[in-house]
Amino acid sequence: MMKHRYWIWIMWPSFLIACIAEGLLFTFISPEDIIIFGHPVEASQQTIYTAGFFILWGLCALSSALTFLVLPMPRQDEKDGDGLI
Repeated sequence: MMKHRYWIWIMWPSFLIACIAEGLLFTFISPEDIIIFGHPVEASQQTIYTAGFFILWGLCALSSALTFLVLPMPRQDEKDGDGLI
């Protein structure tokens, strides 16, 4: 049960930030203007938006996971009974 809570703590904030980041990114960059290795991307706008969102979500999730990993974890004898951690 606790492992599911950890995933939610990592994935939910990263999802929210990825939504904001995608909105900001594609406000300034049009999908038709994207060039990779000198070639324009041959995909629909919806595909580019979707791929961009999942790439941003993955990067934000990585950032959240790294933050979570460096948090000090309480030892078993130091846990209080409030159930937060």
